[in-house]
Order: sequence, then C-alpha cells, then structure tokens
Amino acid sequence: MDTSIRSTDIMPGTVSAVSWGSIAAGGIAAAALSLALLALGVGLGLASVSPWENSGVSASTFNNITGAYLVIMAVMSSAVGGYLAARMRTKGRDYTRTRSSSAIRRMASLRGPSVRL
Repeated sequence: MDTSIRSTDIMPGTVSAVSWGSIAAGGIAAAALSLALLALGVGLGLASVSPWENSGVSASTFNNITGAYLVIMAVMSSAVGGYLAARMRTKGRDYTRTRSSSAIRRMASLRGPSVRL
C-alpha cells in the first residue's frame, strides 16, 4: 500500500501563511523602537518643563504634546514592526502580507496599554 502524499494531493489553502519567526522578530523590533522613541520623548519632555514659575510650557500644552507624541510613537513602531514581519516571512509563498502585519498590530496593542499614562 502506497501511503506517500503527493504535492498535488494537498489543497493550496491548507498551508499556513503565518510565519511565527518573522512575527516575533517584528514584535521585538517594534518594542525596541518603541522603547527608543519613549526614551527620546522622556528626554524632550524633561527638557521642556521647568521647576520655576512662569517658565517652560504650560501643563495643558505639555499634556496635549505628550498624548500626540505617544500616539505617533505607537503608530510608527507598529508600522515598522509590521513591515519587518511582512518582509521577513518565507519567500516563495503566494500570500498577502496582511496576516503577519495584523499579528504584529495585535501584539503591539497588547503592549500599548502599558505605555499609556
């Protein structure tokens, strides 16, 4: 009895399009970029405030700029991580890049609440 499986017997939709190695690398890259941008933001934020009265930026301006910076930082790091995950997936497969990129965005949304103030 011949039990070998020929490549024509496998349906094209049964092979997973998700490359977990590339997703992990994209997640690590996104976390590293997020940490670097967060350190840059902390430095810029501490440079913009002043311990003396009537100098430096106001509290409302500081809050608005901090919120905008955190949103931009999250978008940038998620975009870089998703791009990296999509580019590192196994070549030769004819799949869309959205699966690996969406997995990176889901991973980024899990780490996102820990960064928010």
